Amino acid sequence: MDVILSRTQKEIQKAAWEFAKGEFDAAAIIEMDHREYFPAPIWKKSAELGFIGLHAAEAYGGGGMGLLETVLVVEALCRRSSTMGIAIGLADVLAECLSLFGSEEQKQRYLPSICEGRQLCGICLNDLNPDASDNATVCRTTGDGLHIEISGRWPLVVNAPVAGLYILLCRDVDAPDSEQAYSLVLVSGQDQGVALRPVKGKLGMRLTSMGELELQAVHVPLANRLGQKGQGRMHLKAATWAFYVKSAGMALGIAQGALDRSLDYARKRIQFRRKIGQFQVTRHKLAQMVMLVEQARCLTYAAAARMDAKRPDPVLSAAAKLCACNAAVKVAYEAIQLHGGYGYMTEYEVERFYRDAKMLQIAGGNTGMLKDELANLVIGKLS
Repeated sequence: MDVILSRTQKEIQKAAWEFAKGEFDAAAIIEMDHREYFPAPIWKKSAELGFIGLHAAEAYGGGGMGLLETVLVVEALCRRSSTMGIAIGLADVLAECLSLFGSEEQKQRYLPSICEGRQLCGICLNDLNPDASDNATVCRTTGDGLHIEISGRWPLVVNAPVAGLYILLCRDVDAPDSEQAYSLVLVSGQDQGVALRPVKGKLGMRLTSMGELELQAVHVPLANRLGQKGQGRMHLKAATWAFYVKSAGMALGIAQGALDRSLDYARKRIQFRRKIGQFQVTRHKLAQMVMLVEQARCLTYAAAARMDAKRPDPVLSAAAKLCACNAAVKVAYEAIQLHGGYGYMTEYEVERFYRDAKMLQIAGGNTGMLKDELANLVIGKLS
């Protein structure tokens, strides 16, 4: 599927790039990466410019644009800085769930605060593969029929503990049918019985807050159920296809950013009285990197365009994340190789691009899971 960007889309892409150039300070990012510090001021500025919740409806504070525009924005941000770009890109993680399955009251209450940079949204990365969700996280309707009681532990929750709102996949212990036992529930980080603990020491995505969430008999209103009762896995899976495409956009930006730095280095670095870009081995390596980036771009843009055309293709969405994340890891790795010893140093950035690419490759659907999904989807079509 050939995707030709419109003038408006190109302007959005340019605006995101100019924002990143002006606001992403390299020295500050190195320090924040070392301290694992969430960039709240940059997040708020990006929200003011409309880069958060771009895909949400305008009625709820969003940009009212398509997933392709969202991909263009996160690609530009991650191209400039992989770490900062991912942190901004995940600030509204799975607000898609609210847009797709939230009630009118839920949308009015939560989406504006997310899109306007007043509240972060969090979700457990393990839940993004609903088939492998932790059965220890349970819920039941209370005796008064007005609340849901939730107990459980969610490790590796994106944006915890700084997020104010969490989307949790819970298993109803009273449900007669295990296939219909899962529901999505909205929980505030301020609710009584909610414990949040930060997780430190990540290899990559170090500007993205990560934490452990534990609930002990927490009571939330029945109105906090997101979507239909017992349809949690189905709802989450539908939103995950969009998350795959957005993740592919971030990975594409990382791959392009690593390629940019490799091209710049090849044009300047002199060895044996020649610029290394003149050696065939270097030129072939760069050509291979370009091929990987362009393959990822074609798949990612096509998957986003299909979703915007109301013709979502799960195969294309999963393939886009798989292709783009693998490309990001490979291109960033080759960038380190090309830079030699300098590639191992923080000031040249490519080592951070590699760390972030690897984390993104694992988060929310690793290589093995995506291959399983693709195989299941394709075999289902052939049967």
